[in-house]
Amino acid sequence: MANDVEVLDKNFLYNNMMARALVQLFPEQERSQIFMWLEKLQSVAGNKDALSIRNDYMWLMLLVMQSGNLTEPFDKLPPTRELPPVSEIVPSQVYEDVLSSSDQNFSWIDKIISDTNITDENGMPTSGMPPYKFFEHQPQPMNGIICYFSVFSKDS
Repeated sequence: MANDVEVLDKNFLYNNMMARALVQLFPEQERSQIFMWLEKLQSVAGNKDALSIRNDYMWLMLLVMQSGNLTEPFDKLPPTRELPPVSEIVPSQVYEDVLSSSDQNFSWIDKIISDTNITDENGMPTSGMPPYKFFEHQPQPMNGIICYFSVFSKDS
């Protein structure tokens, strides 16, 4: 049977991969902030309590990302000190708003604002992450391989 720390780590890795997939749907300036939070959360080590707090932040981050709007505490840079429990840093109203909006807001993914500055007249990207940095921001499997693919669809 797996110990508590292993279970917390596996849960975190799974949610971390989900967040890294969702981050591509955010504007560029918000992406760098999200990546800073992901790096902060990934750097947390220690006892079961510290890892549990880390996982609470990761879970809240996923809910916030699913709502499509960065809210507290993710609308600011992550703290340099140890993370306090989520209940101490997030106002209860924000927490309730995130919980209530996350249930209905998966549809925002389909309504990503089409910005004419994203591609040039030839359809080539003009902003965003440089291609050579793509793999730096992708989840790395502990075992096995990882494969990336693209899916294209018309908005009809």
